[in-house]
Amino acid sequence: MKREDFQASGAWEGAHPGVLYAAAVWEPGRMRPVLKLAQARHRHVVLCGLRQADELQLEALMANSQCMSVTASGEKSLGQRYSDAASACFELIQRILQEKSCSPSLVQVVVADTPEDSVLVGLSGLLRTAALENPRLRGQVVLVRPEVEAHELAAWLQAEGAGAHECVVRYGHGTRQVLRLREFEMSAGASLPAFKYQGVYLITGGLGGLGLLFAQEILRQAGEANIVLTGRSELSEEHRRQLDSLCAEGGSIEYRRLDVADVDAVDRLVRGVIYEHRQLNGIIHAAGVRSDSFIQKKTAAEFARVLSPKVSGTLNLDRATRDLDLDFIALFSSGASVMGNTGQADYAAANGFMDQFARHRNEMVQRGERRGRTLAVNWPLWQDGGMGIDAEIQERFERVYGIRPLLTPDGLRAFHDVLSARPDEIVVMAGDVPKLRDAVLAACASPAALPEYQIEEQLAALFSLPTR
Repeated sequence: MKREDFQASGAWEGAHPGVLYAAAVWEPGRMRPVLKLAQARHRHVVLCGLRQADELQLEALMANSQCMSVTASGEKSLGQRYSDAASACFELIQRILQEKSCSPSLVQVVVADTPEDSVLVGLSGLLRTAALENPRLRGQVVLVRPEVEAHELAAWLQAEGAGAHECVVRYGHGTRQVLRLREFEMSAGASLPAFKYQGVYLITGGLGGLGLLFAQEILRQAGEANIVLTGRSELSEEHRRQLDSLCAEGGSIEYRRLDVADVDAVDRLVRGVIYEHRQLNGIIHAAGVRSDSFIQKKTAAEFARVLSPKVSGTLNLDRATRDLDLDFIALFSSGASVMGNTGQADYAAANGFMDQFARHRNEMVQRGERRGRTLAVNWPLWQDGGMGIDAEIQERFERVYGIRPLLTPDGLRAFHDVLSARPDEIVVMAGDVPKLRDAVLAACASPAALPEYQIEEQLAALFSLPTR
């Protein structure tokens, strides 16, 4: 069945069309027994930003374990620490998978629970992707006090290896917490407009499907708005005509060629925008690249290239605007960072950084170090977002999980809603809302009710194709 035939058939029509929002929240987590999962025979521990825990001491305390450390806090920039940790985890997992052993393995990434280092929680998408690509490997991020002693850490890691093994857990003040996905209730009132009359907005990745959709939305909603679109390629005649047609009823769109990972180029761009327009009201960071392939086939260079616009690009935009009175920075992320996605280990890790940086930057705003709300949106597939999907696959997703591509009006409305609701990060799902609740959120609420691989399989289906 062709895509247009599938649409014409009415197969996307349903009894409960709509949008479901979800957010990751910390909850008390009691250890549960593993159901239908083999006990890991090999444990690999990656220590990030810890001061007291010694690799050799940890290995002596835990049988069949190998430990390694990556750059400690303060020795490098946040972006470099994240990239180093992501690359170390990727190379470790690649070695494990290339060994072709039938024995189950467990990778535990131990992160110092500090305002900056907790951004490394974004690596959970990489670990989930590895588990989807090879079910004999499980991964987990464990947040602990920076000064935790080796014997205490060893006891926690061993308990996690023998328990239900949620993907992200936190130990502190005598409690164990688990990061779980929960429905996010939007307020019933009308959302505040996201864009201002005569406002100035910067959109990176502006020639992509979502970049152009949001440029059009800004011009529609905010009279005489000025939009600066950026991209890595030269502006084609087709794109030039497209931008001219968008401005036919008012406002302006400028295109600037930019590598958002180039810190000096981003600084020059922002200074130029301020010089010309005297203000910058908001940023939509939608730039990104993909290089999809299984972890075993992916190269370190490909991995680093995918990380760059999301990690370095986000930090460069933050740095260049640190003294500006912004209204918002919107980081366009993907569901791959929430649940992983086969072939997208690097893309999941890259978007995971954006998700966690949104929380980190909002904390800086609270301390008076930045201005403007930061929001990371984990988008699903958009119907008009520039990518197609096989009709038979879509039919199965809708029938089993209630999943549909996000319609453009719903996606734009969702953006205004979540920016008004002010979460740090939000997951957007489209389709049959009651079925989504049953198939997705109910499974997250009671992880002991299903084997872990089945829960991840259900959730990964939501974001089986990225939006960019």
